[in-house]
Amino acid sequence: MSDHEQVNESSLAQNTTTQSAITESESAPPLKRQRSQAQLDNDSSSQNGTLGDSLQRHTAPVPVSIPSRLEPSIFNIKPPDDVGMVVKQFIERYIDRPYIEVEAKLGILIDKMTQQRVRMGVMSEAVLPEDDRSCRFVSDMSLDQHRYFNNMLNDLVNKSNAKDYKGARIQYKHTRETDRFYESFGKKLRVTYDQETRQKLAVVEKRRIGNLDVHSPNMPFDYRVSVNVEIPSQDPTVPQSFERNKDRLSYRHQLIKIDLTQVKGEQIPGRPQEVTHELEVEFADARDLVKARQSTRPGEPDKMLDLVQVLLNNIRMLGRKSQSWR
Repeated sequence: MSDHEQVNESSLAQNTTTQSAITESESAPPLKRQRSQAQLDNDSSSQNGTLGDSLQRHTAPVPVSIPSRLEPSIFNIKPPDDVGMVVKQFIERYIDRPYIEVEAKLGILIDKMTQQRVRMGVMSEAVLPEDDRSCRFVSDMSLDQHRYFNNMLNDLVNKSNAKDYKGARIQYKHTRETDRFYESFGKKLRVTYDQETRQKLAVVEKRRIGNLDVHSPNMPFDYRVSVNVEIPSQDPTVPQSFERNKDRLSYRHQLIKIDLTQVKGEQIPGRPQEVTHELEVEFADARDLVKARQSTRPGEPDKMLDLVQVLLNNIRMLGRKSQSWR
């Protein structure tokens, strides 16, 4: 036999030995000795008892311990509301101007392409960029919605004036006024009269400073935060451009005033009279925002942000309450 053949036989022998080992290792284990029925019954009883105990242990209520003072985060800081911060920064850019007015209005953001309410593909509030031109804001609502807010706010006034009421009182005022508008040398003037007494109440130049629109997909309404200035002015010397009549219900709660207004345009022969219904929330005195900012010390909570949050809380709550107006 050649050396080459001997190597092959040796390999074959090794392979045969390996296969034999594999066969032996893969063979079935030896049969166990059969156990008596009594032993099987005892084992079954023991296993059932153990399983039952295990289930009881797993289904027993686990005591929960919640700290009496739960810190808002690992940093012991509550992060500010995103929308609140954006609105606060928007207002803060203009707050140092005299005769400032800050308000939020309920309305609908209309897509200019579809002429329908915007659909932004978001599931919560979204602030639009100030330079967004894809939609327009319409602050009108139906007469039924207006009436719903009127009844709801009147109920709050009645509740707040009950003897046992513990919260801040809500003050109510009903006014009927006529606004006459004039344009003179690029200025837009408004002269306001009391409809009953015919008394002149104010002459102002109103300038629109900035708007910030907020889409609220979970409410029937969106809202707009606006900053304007109303500068006292002299009586106009030019012809009147147009006028409108306002039937306004005002509700004052601490620093906030809520105005529910029916506005009627001029009665022009041959045309239907334009009638709109608006709801706006504003700071009764926007200088409170300046005071809050100035009184906030380093390391303290932002007092101006707290006030802005109150404005947003009111417009949001009113918008959410409107879901049940039907």
